[in-house]
Order: sequence, then structure tokens, then C-alpha cells
Amino acid sequence: MNPPPSRDRLFDLLADRATTGLSAAEQAEVDFLLRHFPDVDADELDFAATALDLSLAAECAAPLPAALRQRIEGVASMVTPRAAASSQLLIPIRPKPRASRWRWWLAGGLAAACLLVGIWWSRPPVTLTPEQRYQQLADRPGSIQLAGASDANARGEVLWNNARQEGFLRLRGLPANDPRLDQYQLWIFDAQRDERYPIDGGVFDIPASGEAIIPIRGKLSVNDPKLFAITREKPGGVVVSERKAIMFTAAARRS
Repeated sequence: MNPPPSRDRLFDLLADRATTGLSAAEQAEVDFLLRHFPDVDADELDFAATALDLSLAAECAAPLPAALRQRIEGVASMVTPRAAASSQLLIPIRPKPRASRWRWWLAGGLAAACLLVGIWWSRPPVTLTPEQRYQQLADRPGSIQLAGASDANARGEVLWNNARQEGFLRLRGLPANDPRLDQYQLWIFDAQRDERYPIDGGVFDIPASGEAIIPIRGKLSVNDPKLFAITREKPGGVVVSERKAIMFTAAARRS
């Protein structure tokens, strides 16, 4: 005499299918049990296993197609409460055979992972303020801060991390510029390069407040920075500065 259809057996088989796959006979048994339990979503654990696999991957080779991502996010929003209500995936009430208990824990873990992935994808991106980005780099090993000087009574400092090849200018009191007429340009003097040709650190503008935090990314690799200088140039900057209007300098201490 065949045993009566079992909801527990159905979820054991669905957990197996999501993790290791089923034989033809087991798949036929799943189809049979699904007809007896039409309220069970046969795809829940498959989607959960996919979400877990993606969440554990170090880096996706390509973004998910929009349609697939929407389906996974949809499952993530409802898989945990539905599974708990319909099958006791997370907290079994009746004792289970020892051999199948791991499947229930696995199913619960998959459901939770799916929910976490859905929350991760749906959260808004975090945008750091210039001050936060400055402090984040300042806290990294190898970052140095150089106090600057200016004939225009401007104050400020240069933050630079040579290993990361990035930095920031923090300026206060530098005269505001009209970008239609002129722009400020940063130059990085490298001890290992000809000082006649400093590295272009980019152009920038100063607002009416006279205060700004400007990111630095040199056009070339910086080996041993010894001096940072700001000149005032035509809009868009120049390839080689005549250095007629040096507005600010910050020098590294040499041992």
C-alpha cells in the first residue's frame, strides 16, 4: 500500500532539486505531490538557491537581465513568510527524520539568503559627501597631509596617498573664479621627473564661498611627490604652464 501524499516529502524533494538535482523518478514524484498540494510554489527554493549562489559569488561576470532580477526580487519579498506559513521551513513543528533535517535547515538558509539579496538590490546607493571621502582617504595607511601657503591669504592642505594615486585639495579663502574666463589648475612636481614638466592634476573651480574640497587624480603616475602647486589658467587648462600666477603651493618635507 502506497503511503499518503506528504507535504514534508514534497519539500524534501524540492530542497534536493534546488541543491543537487533529482532523478526522473523523483521528479515524477514531485509532479504527483504538487497536484495534491497546489498551494505550494514549486519554484521558491530554486529561486532561493539562485539568489544564494549570486550572493556568495565574489563578482558577477555580467549584470542579471532585468526580467530575471525582478522575478528574484519578487520571490525575496515573500519567500520567507510564505515558506514559514505553508511548510514550517524555518521552524519545523513536528519531529523530522535525522537524515532529512539538514534539508530543512538548508531550505531556511536559502530563503533567508534570498530575502537578504532582495534587500541588498533594493537599497538606495550610498553617496559620500566630499568631507566624508576626504576623511576616508585620510584614514588609509600611507596618506600624508601637506599644509599649503598662498600670497592671496588662502589656507588649505593637500591630502595624498601615493599607493592609491589619489588625493584631495582642501582650500579656504582662494578667490572665486568665473570658469568662462579662467580656471584653477593643479600641478604635481615629482622628484623623479624633470621639474620643467610637472604632472597635470586637473582643472577646477572655486565657488563664491571660497571653500572647496577638490579630488586629485594625476594624468600620469606619481612616484615621489615633492610639491603641489595651483596656477590660474585659461578655461580648460594648459599643457605647460608659464607659472605667471601661482596661487597656492604645498611642499612635502624632505628627509
